Amino acid sequence: MAGKYIEFVNPGYSTLYTRDLQYELNSTFQETGNVFNPDNASPLVEGEWLSYTASGKVTRFGASTQAAGDHVSTVPCALHFSERGRYDAQITKKAQMVTGPNGFDFKTKLCLVDSQAAAGDRLFVADVEDASGNFKKGLVDAASVTSPATFAAYGASNDNGAYYWSPGYIQRLIGTGEIVVHFDPQMILMKNA
Repeated sequence: MAGKYIEFVNPGYSTLYTRDLQYELNSTFQETGNVFNPDNASPLVEGEWLSYTASGKVTRFGASTQAAGDHVSTVPCALHFSERGRYDAQITKKAQMVTGPNGFDFKTKLCLVDSQAAAGDRLFVADVEDASGNFKKGLVDAASVTSPATFAAYGASNDNGAYYWSPGYIQRLIGTGEIVVHFDPQMILMKNA
């Protein structure tokens, strides 16, 4: 099954675990109205990553002022997969989330990877710009993270590391703005400023 920004490669969509979770508007993201409505200023799109809230719902995280590579997730996220404009989602305001199993592969265009990125590089969830110029929560490699200013593999010489959530790693680079990802979620210890 394929959407505008994502396509499941292996296994197929029918073998994945999905859940419909209530969406919670994020006031710091300046969300208003129904984000499932395709005419919304910033509608949800398939392939976007949403974080879990304390109340068992999902939401975008971060703030209204973004830059590509900003607002890296420190909490687990799930992959949203509802086609934009689905009427049932507009009514229920529930997001269809892919939650597993570990080990599936998917192609995504909702990503930002450095020109030096290679297969095996870990990916993180952060702000990326979509084809329409809107910011969504997509995948970035460590070299593309803009905040914190220093974001690299944890080393013994640095004791101020923080844990960031990673949904997996690059399996294959397809071209500019498109990668194949292997879903292997972990909390990764990275050093930061």
